[in-house]
Amino acid sequence: MMNERTRYFLIGTLAAGVMTATSFDLRGLEAVSERITEARMAPELRLGVDIGILDASDIRFGLVDVAIVRRDFGRVLKQTLQMLGAPAGSELSDLESTGIFELGNPRKSISRKQALETLCRAVIHLADSGFINLPAPCDTGFKDYAPPPKYQAALAFLRSKGVARGYQSGYFGIEKNLTKREAVYLLYRLYEQTAADMMSRTKKTDFFFVDIPTDHPVMASIKTVYDAGGFERIPLKASFDGNRPLLRRDAVLLMKGILAKRAHNTGDVSIEVQDPFEALNRAEFAVLIEGLLAKTENLASSTEFTPATYVDVAAGSPESRALEALSKRGIQLGYGNGYLRGDESVTWFEAVGVLASVASVCGDTTKVDESGDPAGHDDFEKYAEMLRSKKARIRSILDRNRVHQRK
Repeated sequence: MMNERTRYFLIGTLAAGVMTATSFDLRGLEAVSERITEARMAPELRLGVDIGILDASDIRFGLVDVAIVRRDFGRVLKQTLQMLGAPAGSELSDLESTGIFELGNPRKSISRKQALETLCRAVIHLADSGFINLPAPCDTGFKDYAPPPKYQAALAFLRSKGVARGYQSGYFGIEKNLTKREAVYLLYRLYEQTAADMMSRTKKTDFFFVDIPTDHPVMASIKTVYDAGGFERIPLKASFDGNRPLLRRDAVLLMKGILAKRAHNTGDVSIEVQDPFEALNRAEFAVLIEGLLAKTENLASSTEFTPATYVDVAAGSPESRALEALSKRGIQLGYGNGYLRGDESVTWFEAVGVLASVASVCGDTTKVDESGDPAGHDDFEKYAEMLRSKKARIRSILDRNRVHQRK
């Protein structure tokens, strides 16, 4: 039972990870995304689109705050369970046969209470199937909802994992209709926390993320930054959520972690900010990175590259001087067409890519590519094609499993 369950989970998780990995185009040290509006969304919405439980068109057309109908809720619940490899994730009819969710009138809306109790039944199903362990039953409800005994342990799990949070007032709003936004919040968090629990039992590395395949190139950059001390002061979460903007506060913490590991005075790291919780833009990032490199680089062993030219950077500006110094060490920011777009927010994907190169220049890592040439557009296009092929194979496996289960 354990081997079968683990196999289906790995298939489902890999499928979700491949969908996430192919949702952005990583081009060496170029900016990984122009989706600035998306980057400012709640992470559950952004990641919900990545794994397919939310349609991007719902965001574009402002439909995330409309009531979700039972048919659509059942569909995304089934897909969430399918990605986890749960037995009830094959068909909508499986949700009914296992007692998790009755479709009823498919066009009727679903209340927040009905959704909460559906999640409780899904959690019980996951526990009965050996995917998670439930805490002892306890009356950990909301001010407007006291769970019956059969749901107490499941709701305790949902509350302790931050899946079902309710309002700051302590109410859940049980009589309100559930919106698409709220459905995605609940289901992505359920997926994330369950997948993280399962992966933690078999983890073979210092860290993992439920939204990135372990063999994706960006994982090498994250590991390089991790080994260099970048995450010493920033706790890693179950989802990396690399398209989110890098906050000024987090940029400083990354720098201080790297400097602390190299026994430098972390008080030397500074950046002029009015609000540390504002996103760091690319021009500021260039200046900060150049300062970090100046403090850590062993100049005697460095190789000088031809400086890059940025068509939208004013000569003599602080970012111009920083970019010139960085490009002499083979580190470039921005886009491959010569534009920096310095006022754009830096994403975490871009940040770890640049910081990994800084660590390599400083001699903190062993370069994988002995030629010294940075990975370019064609390299990542080939990798993306491999991921697309892998995704197609995974989908065919899932389809065969559903046919087999029906027989």
